[in-house]
Amino acid sequence: MFIIPPLISFSDGNDINPVPPLGLGYLASNLQNHGFNVRILDCLVEGFYAKEIISSEKVRIGLRFEDIVKKINGYKPDMVGISCQFSCQHDNYKSFSNYVKQNFPDCILVAGGAHATVCTEELFWNSGLDFILRSEADRSLISLIKTINSQMSFSEVDGLCWKMDGKVIINQKKLWIENLDCLPFPSFKTMNLKKYRGLSSSHGLRKKQSFSPIITSRGCPATCTFCSANQVWGKKYRFRSVENVIEEMRILKDQFGIEEILFEDDNLTANPKRAKALFRAMIRENFNFAWDTPNGVGIWTIDNEMIDLMKESGCYRLNFPIESASKRVLNCLIKKPLDINKAKQSLEYCKKIGLDTGIFLVAGFPGETPEELWKSFKFSLECKVYFPHISYAVPYPGTEMKKICEEKNYIVGSPGFENLHTGNFYIQTPFMKRKQFFKTIRIAKNYMRIRHLYSFYYPPGKILIWMLKKLGIFMRNYFSFNIETRH
Repeated sequence: MFIIPPLISFSDGNDINPVPPLGLGYLASNLQNHGFNVRILDCLVEGFYAKEIISSEKVRIGLRFEDIVKKINGYKPDMVGISCQFSCQHDNYKSFSNYVKQNFPDCILVAGGAHATVCTEELFWNSGLDFILRSEADRSLISLIKTINSQMSFSEVDGLCWKMDGKVIINQKKLWIENLDCLPFPSFKTMNLKKYRGLSSSHGLRKKQSFSPIITSRGCPATCTFCSANQVWGKKYRFRSVENVIEEMRILKDQFGIEEILFEDDNLTANPKRAKALFRAMIRENFNFAWDTPNGVGIWTIDNEMIDLMKESGCYRLNFPIESASKRVLNCLIKKPLDINKAKQSLEYCKKIGLDTGIFLVAGFPGETPEELWKSFKFSLECKVYFPHISYAVPYPGTEMKKICEEKNYIVGSPGFENLHTGNFYIQTPFMKRKQFFKTIRIAKNYMRIRHLYSFYYPPGKILIWMLKKLGIFMRNYFSFNIETRH
């Protein structure tokens, strides 16, 4: 049984929304092909409206722990796999694994996911986990089960974390799947897509009632300092064939009535030729999907032809992960291959053809100055994007940015895992103090709100002024006429 545990919200719960668990769907179909029975329990979607107050600042969203025990007891699995994706949920994952282990001591507990990959040892200690599988686990999970059944040594299981003689041992991750077409399609029935139908928010606002995520590639060729994707998916960008992706889309449309697609690739357009071929194939098949890219696209890979194909194939919103409009910040601090002028041209072209756009900004990179931060906000305003998605630079585990911050003592205090989310900021440098950072953000947001309000009146404001002048002339003439008549 794969489980997506309840999650802790650090606000009112609106920051958490269920997404069909595509990664678990891949693992489930692979296990089923090897003769295993599999279930997926998404505690978020099954207990989405259940809120348990943990403290004045924390709320747990999802099924209650006692209800989860009943679900597990009803299925009686030999192994439970826990999805551990987010670093800010570190303590929550530990508590959950300990609770499951206490209630099912003979059940084998294994964890995987992005956080489990980059913080393997930290997550493993003092938890109820028996194993952690790092990175891509399609094949290594099968290998682990075979090793357990045959009572062989765990030392040969790729990317496995395990215990021996009181020590934590981490096997190096060496094997990556080169040909992604060899993987079975996700087990959509086991994922139970119907449970997500009608959600207004699932990794962003949804346009259609029936939707599903899809991943056409693994990895990203970029090496941004704030991202740990290369540790999770390896350093090589791999992609599925267009024919393979189209076949999965046919299944989603014909068998499950899907109307909207979420491309969850780290970089959907990293191979422009292949991306264009995919969009052309979607047009030929007449799928009529509505789709967007919640993670954004590699701006350096797109051109006007691709944008046209995107819109014609059903794209209704294109997110641009600009991160910063400063050339120095992009080149030296983020190491992102982005030409800001090309990005602006693409944004303008999207508006020209009526394609909605969004901008992602990351504020507070170690070494960024207030002047460079303002460049990003001004760029967003120049592109008429008044509410860009602003994340704070977070020194996440496994990123180059964290190493830089630690080497230069840029991290203020000792923020725990629960504080590692994009709403918190713990970086202070000689170039920008934290108070100065928050003041700049506050002023910039207010300034953009004012500019947004102003945009409603200008240039349309000229028409309003003209109308008021005409009304004034009319009223003056009207009263003047009445006075003269009475005299």
